[in-house]
Amino acid sequence: MKYFISLFLMFSSFCYAGPEDRPGLDFTSFGEIAIQHRGRVKPFDTFASESLQFVTGKKEWKGKGSVECIVGWLFNFDREWENEEMIKIPYKPLKVEMGLDAEKIFFSFNALQGNQGLARVLKEAGSKTRNKERLSDLDKKAVNVQNQLELIGDIFTGQSFTILPNPQGLTADWFPITNLNVQGGLPYASDVTEGIALNLKSLVEGFLNKDPKLWNDSVIKVTAMLSQGLGKGVYPESYQIKREIFYNHLRPFRLAWGVYVLAFILLVIYIVGQNKFIGNLGLIAVFSGLAIHTYGFTVRCLIAGRPPVTNMYESVIWVTWGCVFFSMWVWLAYKNSIIPAAATVFAIMGLVLADNLPFVLDPSINPLEPVLRSNYWLTIHVLTITLSYAAFALSLCLGNVVMGYYVFRPTHTAHIQNQSLYM
Repeated sequence: MKYFISLFLMFSSFCYAGPEDRPGLDFTSFGEIAIQHRGRVKPFDTFASESLQFVTGKKEWKGKGSVECIVGWLFNFDREWENEEMIKIPYKPLKVEMGLDAEKIFFSFNALQGNQGLARVLKEAGSKTRNKERLSDLDKKAVNVQNQLELIGDIFTGQSFTILPNPQGLTADWFPITNLNVQGGLPYASDVTEGIALNLKSLVEGFLNKDPKLWNDSVIKVTAMLSQGLGKGVYPESYQIKREIFYNHLRPFRLAWGVYVLAFILLVIYIVGQNKFIGNLGLIAVFSGLAIHTYGFTVRCLIAGRPPVTNMYESVIWVTWGCVFFSMWVWLAYKNSIIPAAATVFAIMGLVLADNLPFVLDPSINPLEPVLRSNYWLTIHVLTITLSYAAFALSLCLGNVVMGYYVFRPTHTAHIQNQSLYM
């Protein structure tokens, strides 16, 4: 039976106003579809969140969740999304070089495509790379914009939607939905290929017609065909998908620094007023924040399949955890509440930066280079080295406490000597 189906020709028969809302549609189930991206199989929810944040710098766009936005980019048949000013370019020198309004932050895909200034900077950056020269900040920002444009372009065309598993296993390259348009483009039986294509067609109809029942039924059928119809070991387990999505939406490190803020306030009140009840609440808050922090780090480790200390984001998460962890051990020995209070300040600063600077501290989980794929090396060497930074950070915090006494209460020599013991 002929299974070649021109999927996107069927899609194009519909009319869709790109950026409009899709009331009544639940995108939760669609977020549970697995996709291979950057060499890792992950929930579509993760892919959508990472993609939207990379392009716009935001977790959602104009009230729409990341999954809804990215699905909308794919079903961009009237090309309205191409005129949506959503690509974030904060670097003024690059905007000047590109001939753009330096005061604007967001630009549309169409406004940036074919920009001669960008092409000129990219050409110079390419020449520097070939000559092994160091790239300037302008070069790096231009490359980043080019990557944003390529990602959006691949989503518009469906090339980034690699949701079709490879029967050879999870680590083999998956296939984009555009392969449904290619005769022999998928190593599936003809009835499987045709079934996937027809269910995707129904999915699009449900989306464009704002039909919740058709949409939800189609998502369930597509997920079932992909997860169960291609053999065992080809698709990730349901619990793995749900675990990562829960991690994404819980945002444990944001929750942890919020609890640390509460702990710091309570401990300061206790230190000033010596109210034991308040002090105990503060310590409970520190332990609670540390527990949430530990949970987030553990789940990230399970998702990545390795100790997550391979980039700056993960290092900040780990070092701040170590600082609070060490402070509680010292507190158990000396019962001095200034110690955990000082540690929470460092943890709050680190976690707030990690939570709010995705362009600097990338929170995405990516595979390691082959030469670095050694859990023994990561566990024994990297974890130990970075944990020593946590001990130094705690000493730094306590040193600042002592310095504060010297500056503001120089006559309190007993306090100064007491706090100096912990440095």
